[in-house]
Amino acid sequence: MGVVMNSRPLRGSTRDVNSPREEQETDMGVPKRKVAHARQMERRSHLALTLPTLVACTHCHEPKLQYRVCPACGWYNGRQAVEMKTAGGPAAGEESA
Repeated sequence: MGVVMNSRPLRGSTRDVNSPREEQETDMGVPKRKVAHARQMERRSHLALTLPTLVACTHCHEPKLQYRVCPACGWYNGRQAVEMKTAGGPAAGEESA
């Protein structure tokens, strides 16, 4: 008599050796039961959005984002950091030819 081969799949494998690839189940995790709304909200509790922290500019007193150049006057940390352009004209200190 010849040697009989075991048609059982290898240990840990969930797919059938003899079935085509399209008919096989995926090896993805599937939840056993529905997640309750309270538990779902507990899990998402740290995902809440927060408003950006606005502080008053020390130069022009307009609200601006913390640790950013003031968009109204261009000042940051007690000095002029950005040269502001005037509306429709050349920037301050520039001459047109």
